[in-house]
Amino acid sequence: MLPKLHACDDGNTVSGDGCSSVCAIEPFYQCYNASNTSPSVCVYLGKPLQISLQSIRRNTSANEGLFSFKITPPLSSLSKMDFGSFLSLSCDCAYTVSDIKYTDGELQLVVDYTQDMEGVPC
Repeated sequence: MLPKLHACDDGNTVSGDGCSSVCAIEPFYQCYNASNTSPSVCVYLGKPLQISLQSIRRNTSANEGLFSFKITPPLSSLSKMDFGSFLSLSCDCAYTVSDIKYTDGELQLVVDYTQDMEGVPC
């Protein structure tokens, strides 16, 4: 007898990524490729994401800034996303984004500046 096929199975026991810890499709997701040999791929189809700036902190000794954003709803599947591919800051200065982290609804960017930021509109 073949094992029971679940609504989804993404190969982990983490909820919040479209396929729950008990292999049920979570609200606002659609999952594909549910099979006994390959993991499901789940896509978020719910309400639009809201992104709001929470804080900007400056590290003068390293000439860098830390930008924190809140993203709602806090989807764990965003941690798999390559934010560096489509994020940019509008700033009249030279900078590089040296680190991007997403955890539980918080996106953090570490931005290194190659010039003094005093008085520069960013």
